[in-house]
Amino acid sequence: MVKPLIYVNLFTVGTSILSNFVRSGFRRDLLEKYADRRVGDWYRLPPQDEEQRFIESLRRGVDVYDALVDYVDKDPRAASAELNAFYGFMGRWCLPYDAVEVYIYSTDTGTCWLCSRVIHDHLRRMGVKAQEPIRVKGWGLEDFERGLANLLDKMAGIISSKKRQGCRVFVNATGGFKPESTFAVLAASLLGADGVYYMHEAFKDIVYIPILPLTVEKSYVKTLKKLGYWMPKRDAEELLRMHGYSLRDLEEMRLIEERDGKVIVKKWVRKLMAKASR
Repeated sequence: MVKPLIYVNLFTVGTSILSNFVRSGFRRDLLEKYADRRVGDWYRLPPQDEEQRFIESLRRGVDVYDALVDYVDKDPRAASAELNAFYGFMGRWCLPYDAVEVYIYSTDTGTCWLCSRVIHDHLRRMGVKAQEPIRVKGWGLEDFERGLANLLDKMAGIISSKKRQGCRVFVNATGGFKPESTFAVLAASLLGADGVYYMHEAFKDIVYIPILPLTVEKSYVKTLKKLGYWMPKRDAEELLRMHGYSLRDLEEMRLIEERDGKVIVKKWVRKLMAKASR
C-alpha cells in the first residue's frame, strides 16, 4: 500500500486576527466589556506592554477567547492572513484536510501567542492535524542572530525528520512582521524546505518564493569547526592566517564576533554546522 503524501506547513504568525476582529464589528459587546483592557488596541500593543501578560493568560472558556475562535471559524480567510494563505495553498494543490500537518511558530508576546492558539483551535476543528504552537524567543531586529538561531533550532528537527519521512515541507511566511517572515524564509532555505509561500495583498493570491540553496562554504566550515565555540583572539588570528583568512573576513560575513578578547562563532552558524554534520 502506497503511503499518502503529507504536506507539512510551518506557519509564522502575526496579529491580523485581532485587527480584523476589531474592524469587523463582530461581538461589539465584548469590545465594550473589555474596554478597560484596551481590547481594541491589542493588535498594535508593543511587546513590553503590561497588558501582554493578561492576553497571554486567555484560554478556552473565556468569552473573548471563544469569540475570537468563533470569528475565525465563521470566515477564516477574511479573519486571518495566515489562514487566507493556507487555504489558498490547499486550493492550489486540491488537498484534503487529512493530507496536511501544521506547525505554528509564535513570537514571544501575549498577542501573538493568543493568535497562534486561536489558529490552532480552528484548524483542529476543521480536522487538520495542527500541532501545539511553538514559542520562539529572540525574533527582532536588535537580536537577529539569536532569533535566527532559535528559529533554526525549532524548525531544523521538524524539517529534517519530515523530509526523511517523504513529506513535502512548505513555510507559510504570511504572518508576523518583516523580521519574522525574513527569518522563516532564511530558515526554509538553509534547512532544505520545498517552498515558501505567502498571500500577496495586491494580487489577492498566494505567491511562491523560490528556495535558493543557502549554506556556509565548506572551506569556511572546516576553519570554523577548528575554532570551536570560541578561541582566544591571538590563537584565532593565527589559525585563520594558516587557512588564508583574516579575522575581518569572517566578521564581515557575520560568521564570527569578537568579544572580551575572544573570537566566538555565531550561534546560528553553529546550529547550521551541527545540522549539516548529522
